[in-house]
Parts: sequence; C-alpha cells; structure tokens
Amino acid sequence: MTVMFTHKATGAWDALAMGLMEARFTITASWPINTEAEGSLHIKNKSAANSTIFLVCRPRAERKADEETPYWEEVEPLVAKAVRTKVEEFQAAGVSGVDLYLACFGPALEEFSNHWPLKRGAPRPTPVTKKRRQQAELFEEAWDPYAVTPEDALDAARREVKRWRLEQLTQMKTKTELDGPTAWFVLAWDAFQAPVFPYDEALRLARAVGVDLDKDIVGRLAEKKSSDLVLWDSAKRAAKGALGPADGSARHDRCLAPCGQSGAHPNAQCRQGPGREERP
Repeated sequence: MTVMFTHKATGAWDALAMGLMEARFTITASWPINTEAEGSLHIKNKSAANSTIFLVCRPRAERKADEETPYWEEVEPLVAKAVRTKVEEFQAAGVSGVDLYLACFGPALEEFSNHWPLKRGAPRPTPVTKKRRQQAELFEEAWDPYAVTPEDALDAARREVKRWRLEQLTQMKTKTELDGPTAWFVLAWDAFQAPVFPYDEALRLARAVGVDLDKDIVGRLAEKKSSDLVLWDSAKRAAKGALGPADGSARHDRCLAPCGQSGAHPNAQCRQGPGREERP
C-alpha cells in the first residue's frame, strides 16, 4: 500500500503513523515528491509545504510471543541515524525549507515502525495543560508516562535536521554553537521562509533547539497572533526595545537605574564591582 500525505503539523503525522501501525502496517520506504508550484497563490508567503511524501507500507510480521518489547531509548539513536543518512541526500536533490523536515519524517517513521510497539525505560514528564477545567473534564485523556508515540520519532528527526542545517548555515562544528534564540531565529527563517508561520510548529522547533518559546522568543523576536507566530524585523524590534546596544555589548540598564536613583555616579557600581568602595 502506498500513502500520499502532505501536512506540516506534527500532530497530523502522528495520527497517520499511529493509524497505520495499529492497522498492522509498517513503513518500508518513503520519497518526497515536489507537487506544488512555487508561484502558486494559495501557498505564497504562507510557509506552506511544496512536497507530498509517499509512504510505502506493508503488513507487519507478527512479533514472537517470547520476544521482548524494545525500549525507545534503544531505538531513538537508530531513528537519528536513519535521518542523518537521508538528510544530505534530500538536500542534494533540492529539498529545502520545511520540506526538508517533512522529507526526513519518512525515514524516521520507517525505523520507528520497524520496531513498533515500543515502551520507555524512564517515564516522561507530565505535560503542562492549559485547557480550561471544564474542557479538561470533558476531554480528559489517560496519561501514560511510559507510552511511546510516532511524535517521539518526529521530534528526533527534527533535532537531527536542525543540527545538520545549523552546521550548513553557520559552517560551525560542535565546539562553537549559536545561543538558543539565535539558532531558533536562523532555523525558523531557513525552514519556513516566511515571517508568519503556525505557532505550534514554532513551538516544536523551539523544543528541538532547546529554548522556551514564550519566554525567550515571544516579545523579543516575534509575537503571537491567533494561531500564528509573526517574526519581527529590526525596525519592530527597535521600537519594542528588543535590539540591544549597536556594538553588541551586554545591556546594563538594570545597573544604571538603581545607581542613578541613589544619587551616585551612574556607573559607580559597574566600575567598582560588588563590595568595593569608590575612591575619590
């Protein structure tokens, strides 16, 4: 069976993969095919995907009764390796932007479905829910800290593509890395190639980079509008006071304010350091 699927949302991919595996299929191959014209008006400036992913599925062989269920911690490196093997090939074929991430979902799910079902050796943290109490009571879902879902494989794929693209964009190796917000900003432009893109996808990219989207990005580099995230340009960031000094030095507004209020020299504490008296 061959499935054609196009969607940027990780949740949609998670639902598709889970449905296939619960129907006793395993994904044996995948290919990204460019099916959208770059100049199409319905996708212009919308960070839309240009590719359709073809997934080849075959019935899964029954696992032996005495065969132990593998742990996700053992399979995750195999998923990452599968993505690393394919990402360079996809990029060389002209796959870029958000399509590169989507293309790598294929090999990640191939490896993941080949070992399904899985379990965790260590429990995952309980997610923080922002649902209203009434909604939580109506649509409460059972939480299993040891459960493994296709989204785990997709997150692993995203991390590998992020690492690969940062090395390509910055020409830096592991000893020198960009700070989290800068890495997120660079990867967001590289992946979505538009100033407006879905907030949920921005959140997943932030998790791959290791930053808190609401704390480190929103209000500093971007703003949330409805279900989208809008990147700020330099003019907007300057108007919001989020650019910092032109020379790139650390801001010392917090130091200037208390010093100025005390009547001392504005930079007295900065020059002296803590616990030192100023000489006349």
